[in-house]
Amino acid sequence: MKFEKSLLHNKKAQAMVEFAIALPLLLLLLYGILETGRYLYLYSTVVTASRQAARYGSATGEGTTSNIPRYQDCAGMRTAANNVGFLGAFDAIDIQWDEGPQDTTPTTYCSGNPLPTTDTSLTSAMLSDNKHRVVVTVSKQFIPLVRLVPFTFNNIEATSSRTILSSVSIVVTVPPQLIVQDPTNTVITLDDPDPSGLGQQVTINVTVTNANDPSSTPTGTVDVDGGEPGVSCQITLANGSGSCVITYSTTGTKTITATYSGDDQHLASTDTEGHTVTFATTTTTITADTPDPSQVNGSVNVSVTVSSVWGTPTGTVSITGANTNCTITLTNGSGNCNVNFTSAGTKTLTATYNGDAEHLSSSDTEPHNVLAERVTITTITADTPDPSEVGQSVSVNVSVIGLTTPTGTVNITGADTNCSITLSNGTGSCNVIFNTLGAKTLTANYTGDTNHDPSSDTEAHTVALPSTVTTITDDSPDPSLTGDTVNVSVTVTGGSTTPTGTVTITGADGNCTISLTNGAGSCTVSFISSGSRTLTATYAGDSQHAGSVDTETHTVTAEPVAGCTSSAIVPGKFTKSGSTMSITLTNNLAANLQVQDVFIQWNHDKGHQTGSDKTLRLQSARIGSMTFWTGNNIGASLTIVPSPAAIITASGTSTITFTFHQSYDNWDNTEYISITLANPGCEQVTITQNQHQ
Repeated sequence: MKFEKSLLHNKKAQAMVEFAIALPLLLLLLYGILETGRYLYLYSTVVTASRQAARYGSATGEGTTSNIPRYQDCAGMRTAANNVGFLGAFDAIDIQWDEGPQDTTPTTYCSGNPLPTTDTSLTSAMLSDNKHRVVVTVSKQFIPLVRLVPFTFNNIEATSSRTILSSVSIVVTVPPQLIVQDPTNTVITLDDPDPSGLGQQVTINVTVTNANDPSSTPTGTVDVDGGEPGVSCQITLANGSGSCVITYSTTGTKTITATYSGDDQHLASTDTEGHTVTFATTTTTITADTPDPSQVNGSVNVSVTVSSVWGTPTGTVSITGANTNCTITLTNGSGNCNVNFTSAGTKTLTATYNGDAEHLSSSDTEPHNVLAERVTITTITADTPDPSEVGQSVSVNVSVIGLTTPTGTVNITGADTNCSITLSNGTGSCNVIFNTLGAKTLTANYTGDTNHDPSSDTEAHTVALPSTVTTITDDSPDPSLTGDTVNVSVTVTGGSTTPTGTVTITGADGNCTISLTNGAGSCTVSFISSGSRTLTATYAGDSQHAGSVDTETHTVTAEPVAGCTSSAIVPGKFTKSGSTMSITLTNNLAANLQVQDVFIQWNHDKGHQTGSDKTLRLQSARIGSMTFWTGNNIGASLTIVPSPAAIITASGTSTITFTFHQSYDNWDNTEYISITLANPGCEQVTITQNQHQ
């Protein structure tokens, strides 16, 4: 037993001796692994730093220093290297440049003491051949944790170089973006005129709208094809619409096509419209009928022209209206022929163009006078102005015709101050004056001469009151405050005398009337509600002057109402009577209160009428006796903005009454009113009630 215990003790001692011998070797192995890892990490860092610095210096663009290219940005390249150095700064960062791998003697730059931030010795002109490289050498000394062989001090160095791409274009290809475009509706809204004639301009109107979103307006162009070779135009859209003009050179049925080309947000679309092209329209004109007047059985030469927007009309023109008529064969669109009259009187000549293969027919008429010997025709050719005013001079123009030129005088009558005309070449004028209003008749009496018999003519004429101009010259103060008086001054001018009478001022809550003195006057009005108002001055006229009107914009403001709270305006309970529902409002404030809006809710299916119609349609609302809303609303609720303004009287009680189209039968506790106020200081106040008696 003792021997076995001794043997066990000896084995433990042996293990301890063996561990003591192996431990230093294990520690040395562990240390070797650690230092090897540090060395490899530091080497990788140095290599990466040199690469990063070379990459920075060779890249295009500006460096960290403004307006300096990267290959001249020394500080930027050193920073790019140091950003990799997690174990501290590197011992040295040397920057050079060379002309490619074959260059064995790189040029040092970005060096000095202190180190420069930039170096412009390497210029862009030198880099045009794309051979120059940035060469960066980074070094860092490896220091072992424990100075044991083989881990001794060792300088780790790495060099990287990259070609400077100074003159190489960089092309970035952007993948196409998917743009969602909305469908559109293109509509030809007008092709005018339709039908059109050959050579006539046709206006094409087009609108293009977004089929999904009406608020999005298409832009771009619309190509219009007239359905005939060479007939087209283009529209540039403005607010989604536009127009252009086309002209046709052949007749027939055409199809107009409008093609919208689309834009970045809208798809293309088209529309078609039928159109008819007929022969070209023409204009026939009787240019002369000589002599006029003519004598009985005398020859009269009638000259005619026929024109068109399309070519020169050909063919014939028939002259009718005489006793012996004639036909003209057109030459270059015109011609003439002779007719004959066998009786005296005022005749009407008619020229009818009969059309040709490309032109429509047309016609013209011309009055013609045929006179017997000594017969004259007197005509009042003008009475200007007509209507005229009392006391205003009126010019009367007269012509007298005969087979020869009449001479002598024409007496003008029918006015209060008449006149006589001495003819010159058969015409003349003089002035008359009317002193009274109404419809008049002017008479021109030619007295005749040795070779001409007398004749006369009449002309209706109207005499009106002289016009006037009413002007509001002042409305002060403007702006005014509610409750203040505003002085309104007015002048009235016009006519040969000074206007008299009255001018009524309206548009305020308290209006007034002015009695004119020397054509002017003033009076005061008042406003109980705020807002923009329009004052109107209406002159009623007098026995010698016509009425007139003027308007003026006036602004009314309200002073803040002190103590304006919901408790200051007390609503009573709803009451009903017949077809009305009412509520009283007691205003405990010393200021009129203007209602901003009224929300009213009622029992709209409790009408008294028998049968199926139990609805209650609201037809009017009033405050006191002043109605501020009318309509025919079925409800069961409505928001009303009063017009004119609804005023809750200061320090008193006002009643709002709602009138329905039939009797109000029963309450059902849905009745409700909410009133907001417009006065400054009362904007946050709301008056409500949902109780009834």
